[in-house]
Amino acid sequence: MKTFFNAVTFMAGITIALGSFAAEWTIDVEGTPEFGYNDNVTLRENKEDSFTFKIKPTLVLGRAVDDMTSSVQLGYALERYSSISRLDSENPFILFRNNYSTERANFGLNASFVEDSTRNEAEDDNGDFASSATSRTRSISPSISYQVTEIDSIQSNFTYSEKEYSSPDFDDNQTKSLTLGWTRQFTERFIAGVNTTVSNYKIDGLTSSSDDDNYNLATFLSYQLTETWSISGDIGFRRLETERKFNTGNVLKDTNSGSSFSISSAYAQEKDDIDVKYYKELSPSSSGNVNEQEGISLNWSRELTELITANLRASYKETRTASSQLDDEKRENINLSPSLTWKLDSNLGLNIGYVFKQQKRDEMRDVESNSVMVSVTYDWDGYRISR
Repeated sequence: MKTFFNAVTFMAGITIALGSFAAEWTIDVEGTPEFGYNDNVTLRENKEDSFTFKIKPTLVLGRAVDDMTSSVQLGYALERYSSISRLDSENPFILFRNNYSTERANFGLNASFVEDSTRNEAEDDNGDFASSATSRTRSISPSISYQVTEIDSIQSNFTYSEKEYSSPDFDDNQTKSLTLGWTRQFTERFIAGVNTTVSNYKIDGLTSSSDDDNYNLATFLSYQLTETWSISGDIGFRRLETERKFNTGNVLKDTNSGSSFSISSAYAQEKDDIDVKYYKELSPSSSGNVNEQEGISLNWSRELTELITANLRASYKETRTASSQLDDEKRENINLSPSLTWKLDSNLGLNIGYVFKQQKRDEMRDVESNSVMVSVTYDWDGYRISR
């Protein structure tokens, strides 16, 4: 808690300093209470069902002038389980965003402090949905883009994050990443460019530590096929160099090469919005390894009436260890989530949804869960102060 309040003070100090020559401030409050039931909360063979309650009350402070926008979000993510009290959690978070623009340049700065339940990150991490552990993540990410000519621009982005866990079952890790890119707008519809990224993952565990360097060179493009349909994507070559040291004194070194890509297509018209994405990427995990993830996702929404909208989210993901010398266990995750959104009035809405999850692991039985939930949304217009 002390760390959280120190972070709040630091972010608030930055915002106040930026606002010393300020123009307009905004104050808003967000929070969507969600009530539900899950027949297998921990996604295990021995099922544990529970009624659930989730809410994330958030205070949003914003400031805007002609060339700069800043915002701070701070709050708590609360989760309650009627039958599995060990999973109850209260996790604070604070997010800071700042953007400054000139005639040719754009400067950005994002920083955050987030506590979260590890089970909420399990699909992207190690697949353990039963843990009651908490992760604490601090990150900062400055960025800059510069318009060299009317059609050419260059970009740079640096990200540093560190993650700590409340349980020794997970390994603390640190990530540093630097990306440099060039973009050209060839036509009104066609944009392309090149990115190069250098990343370092450091993992500190009880029995071993690892230091992984990843190098990635990729080309990307975006093309507006019609007024309603666009495609975008990137494809590249990556090289992963791993060094893992064990407490026994043994050292494991490995070099692994492969591809990385992301291809997406978006379609939007008056009543329908569809977004499909296929990707392959690397991601550090709390198990001491770097994961390689490949998957496909679909997001679709359709306006049935002026008040009711139907939504569908579906995804399939394969996760395996990127290193060729470590155990190559494959994990598959499937998610399917249809829902309905009902706009009761201009500020009040009701969401009704269903979520199906399935997880498959080598030499283990498939497990799945079904959950239903109802949430209420209220869009407060906020409060504005001009100075």
